Amino acid sequence: MKLASGKYKVKLKYSATSDESGLWDMVFQGAPNLINSGKLPLKKRGVLSESITVSKEDARKALEIRIWYTGKETLKVEEMIIKKAETYPVVLVIGEGLSAGLVIVLLVIGGCMHKGGKPTRGD
Repeated sequence: MKLASGKYKVKLKYSATSDESGLWDMVFQGAPNLINSGKLPLKKRGVLSESITVSKEDARKALEIRIWYTGKETLKVEEMIIKKAETYPVVLVIGEGLSAGLVIVLLVIGGCMHKGGKPTRGD
């Protein structure tokens, strides 16, 4: 499948009855190098979770997530989920929150001050 450029979470839910039941890898079609690879270890309810970044160049290529059954014991792939990672402008939100908070504090302090610079009780 071809994905738009950006960051993604890939999750594979599986079960394997042996440490040697299966292998996995990820590659963009036609690319010389794997994105990542490994074994699917013995798990009754295993979850493989990977984060990947799709560049603008790779967005034109199909992403392959390959599962290899070795023929030993049992390997069952239950679900594969590919989800675009959500990004939040944390710095912007914190910056705006702090700025708004400081303005409110300054307004409250300024509103409580009398002309002589001494606090008043809401005159």
